[in-house]
Amino acid sequence: MKMELRSLICSDADIENLVVPDGQAFRFYVEAEIGVLGEDGADLFGFTICNSEWLRANSTDFMPLHTFFLMNEFDFKLLWQSLLEFLARFEGDNWEDLCGALSRFTIWEFEGL
Repeated sequence: MKMELRSLICSDADIENLVVPDGQAFRFYVEAEIGVLGEDGADLFGFTICNSEWLRANSTDFMPLHTFFLMNEFDFKLLWQSLLEFLARFEGDNWEDLCGALSRFTIWEFEGL
C-alpha cells in the first residue's frame, strides 16, 4: 500500500502562487491531504515549512523541530515534488501503519484518538 498526495492547504497564505523574496524569513503551517494511492478518501497531515532565516530569527539555545520541513527558498512546485518523493518512501500493509510512520514527521488529524 502506498500514499498519494492530493492537495496542500495553508490558511496563512496562497502558497500555490506565493513568491517569497530571496533572503526573507518565512514560516507557514500546511496541511497535506493524503490518501491511499488509487482509492477514495484522505486524511490531513500537518507540518510547518520554514527557511533557515526564520529559524535563526526565532530559535533559542534548544529547539526541537518535530513536524518542521526546511526549505532554502520557497517554491511551491519544489515543495510538491519533494513531498511526492518523500511519500514514495513509505509503504505499508494497512493505512494505520502508513499514518503511524508518517506521523513521525507530521501531525496526523487522528493522532491520539
